[in-house]
Amino acid sequence: LGQDRAKPHLCMIITRCESKDDAQRDKLLDEFKNDTEHKRISESFGRGIHFFGALNHDDWNRANEALIDQFETVYNYRKNLLRLIRTDIKPFHMPADQSESHRLSSISRLFFKIYNMRK
Repeated sequence: LGQDRAKPHLCMIITRCESKDDAQRDKLLDEFKNDTEHKRISESFGRGIHFFGALNHDDWNRANEALIDQFETVYNYRKNLLRLIRTDIKPFHMPADQSESHRLSSISRLFFKIYNMRK
């Protein structure tokens, strides 16, 4: 993937965190970054690891107190993610290897052949 060139553009988004507090998020990050299998992967995200979530459907239906906390948490996740997306990202070219390029052109030819047969 061109690790050195892609790294500054990569981030990881951990979902279903609408009910996580700061301590729980910190613990998740710590476990992920220090896990022997995931440590190397966690270092690949130059734009960081971020959390995201949505309102829990059951809490929405019950309109319970947890919903207010979820609204605030989800709002902050979205605000942070939008800030991340809006930052200046410099484009870069990643050359496709020849086998991938050939495979894609073969698929394209097959697609257009099938498409034209249907007309």
